[in-house]
Amino acid sequence: MLKPSGLGAVIDDPIDPPAIMRYAQEVRGLSDEQAYRSWHMGPGMIVATPEPDNVLHEALRYGMAVREIGEIRAKPGITIKNRGVGGGADYLDF
Repeated sequence: MLKPSGLGAVIDDPIDPPAIMRYAQEVRGLSDEQAYRSWHMGPGMIVATPEPDNVLHEALRYGMAVREIGEIRAKPGITIKNRGVGGGADYLDF
């Protein structure tokens, strides 16, 4: 979604990976970067919007579990706070 626009994102409060993904990462011996590149490590859906408060309000109104995880930036690419099991870098860049 972001690549054609030339924009990027910083995800500094990502969703914790489900236990099954962390287990699969350990069993397969994948680096944190490989795990994020292969499985995104768990978020079911991400919505990018210029009106996050409105989107959060409506989602909560319908009983959805939601929260803000980061923000869009002018620099291309995605930087995410690492929550993998590999003990790699604090942030990963894609």
